[in-house]
Amino acid sequence: MARRNKLPSLLSNYGLAWMGHDIELLREIFHRNAVYHINGKAKLKGITALERYWRENELEQENVRFTIERFVETDSIIVATWNAHFIRRDKKCRYSLSGMLWLQVHKHKILSLAEYFTKTIEPI
Repeated sequence: MARRNKLPSLLSNYGLAWMGHDIELLREIFHRNAVYHINGKAKLKGITALERYWRENELEQENVRFTIERFVETDSIIVATWNAHFIRRDKKCRYSLSGMLWLQVHKHKILSLAEYFTKTIEPI
């Protein structure tokens, strides 16, 4: 049965980890064998691959803002809609993303995360 309560800590911490490019927090919330699906195009396997991806993002992104719009959760699944905004240093553009997250969780760790989003890019 689906529950709607306060924002799950995994979603809050995911947002904090992204906004702060916090690798330690990333390790805390993802299982060591986690799978991360990016917009149906890329698939990262394991915490080492996720860390590498997030370190690359830290070099490219600044002023990241992430908000959860809506969510629903069960004991093992969290589904959420979200928005994010950031500056891409390397492209000198502002990115606005709107999407959906699908998390499979176990014992307060993310086993699998699938994100799907659309983006708008504006020069700065």
